[in-house]
Amino acid sequence: EFGREAGALLQQAPAAPAAPPLLYLLSALAVEEKAWPRAKDLTLRLVTDHSGSEEADDSLSRLGSGAGAAAQWGLAREAWELLLVRYPQSPFRDDARVGLGEALLRLGAVTEARKLLETAVAAIPSDPRLPQALLLLAQSREATGDRAGAIEGYDRIAREFPDADIATAARLGQG
Repeated sequence: EFGREAGALLQQAPAAPAAPPLLYLLSALAVEEKAWPRAKDLTLRLVTDHSGSEEADDSLSRLGSGAGAAAQWGLAREAWELLLVRYPQSPFRDDARVGLGEALLRLGAVTEARKLLETAVAAIPSDPRLPQALLLLAQSREATGDRAGAIEGYDRIAREFPDADIATAARLGQG
């Protein structure tokens, strides 16, 4: 019911000051419901019509994260790429690099994924996302035929992050 009322309000006053927060909330609800076409449409509307709003890059980040978690790699790629292009100084840019790297890897663009993940790893040396970024980088190295580089990455994860959730995956990759 809230969605219908908010949608009606947006139709009546698409440029009202309340529009960006409403679009943000509706897009977040759509991501939570895994209603991907609606989530994409609402997010793109927010980014297009209210690009300077503080909610725009956050909405792209939520869409990219949600789509990635649901293995909707094409949509995740689109959201993360748009965030990096439109909001290069966003506080979500490191998330975007890692998320886009994973999406590219899963979509088979392994060389592009590797380059992006190498940049991401260098940008977040003491960040909680580092173990995941290192695992993705190791996987992308392996996918590009660099087994030695992959093993080096897996070894680093096992050595520096032995208690991380992904340490087991890294140990298996060393195999």
